[in-house]
Formats: sequence, structure tokens, C-alpha cells
Amino acid sequence: MKKLFFGFALALTCLVAQAQNLVTNGDFESGFTGWSKSAVSLANQDFVSIESNDTGSNHFYSGGTIGETSFLTQSINTTLGTYYDLNFTLRGALLNPVATNHALVTLNNVAVFDLSNFDLGLFTPQSVRVQGLGGLTSFSLGAESNDSFVHFDNVSMSVSAVPEPQTYAMMLLGLGLIGYAMRRRQQG
Repeated sequence: MKKLFFGFALALTCLVAQAQNLVTNGDFESGFTGWSKSAVSLANQDFVSIESNDTGSNHFYSGGTIGETSFLTQSINTTLGTYYDLNFTLRGALLNPVATNHALVTLNNVAVFDLSNFDLGLFTPQSVRVQGLGGLTSFSLGAESNDSFVHFDNVSMSVSAVPEPQTYAMMLLGLGLIGYAMRRRQQG
């Protein structure tokens, strides 16, 4: 019985994923450390900055121009087929009736989050589950605006805590083998 309990405890331990953040400096407290900055034009890069909010905490700010997306990019290691939870807070404001804005998050230049013309006065949590592409993966935050602004903060990506179906199957198989071995031992 002790072995069955030990086997079950070991299986549960395997299910608990370490929530290690793969994003460097996702709170922007160290400025742009870990990020590379790019924009369509050099003039638009001037609108990409770190700004402090009321509490003194930093966040990524873009007040660029529609049609000229400003990007912050870094490379992260992902495992092919593994699921990751991408979390961040987003804020933006449309300052007049004709204002526009756009927030974009990409993995290897493929959009995983795309939101336009939003008016979020407060930082609002956003969450996206993405599948790893394998190896070094380009991760980007993009923003553009016209008489508006876009702010990103508290960016993190970690292995999803929800096990994949294969994990459940392996756990059940292992528990079945432990039960079978214990039954054979009692009979023999």
C-alpha cells in the first residue's frame, strides 16, 4: 500500500508544472533590458518608451502612428507542442472620436493576440494559451496608435499548468502498472 501511495504522489508531482517565466524583464522595471526595439521609421521609435504609472511602476508605452507598428522583441526557448500561458496587462485610450489604436502579440511573426480600437482606461489582464514552436522563438509586442496610446505591462509566459492529454494517459498507465505489480506480489 505504501508503494501505491508513493507512486500516486510521484505521479501528482509530475503534473505540477514549474511556473517559470520565460520572458525577461516583462515588468519593464529595468527599462528595455532584454528587449530589442524596432519600428517602421526612426521617427516612430521616439514614441516607444518606458513610462511610469501612478505607483512608480514602469510599463511599455507606444504612442506611434497607425500604419507604423512599434515592436519590442525578444527570443525565448519553447518546446514544440508544449502549451504556454501568455499573460500581460493592457491599457489604451482613444482620445477623440476618430482615434484608433492596435495591440499585437506575435510568436515568430504569427499573431497570437490582436486587438484594435480598444479603450481600456485601467490596465486590464489579458491571457492567451499558445503552443510552443520549438527552439528559439521570436516573441514580440506590437503597438500602433493615432491620437491614442497603447501600454503593455506585467508580461509573462510560462508552461501551462494544465496537463496535456498524453500526460494523463502516461499517469494512468503508470498507476495501472503499479497496481498490477502490487496484485502480482500479493498473489505470489
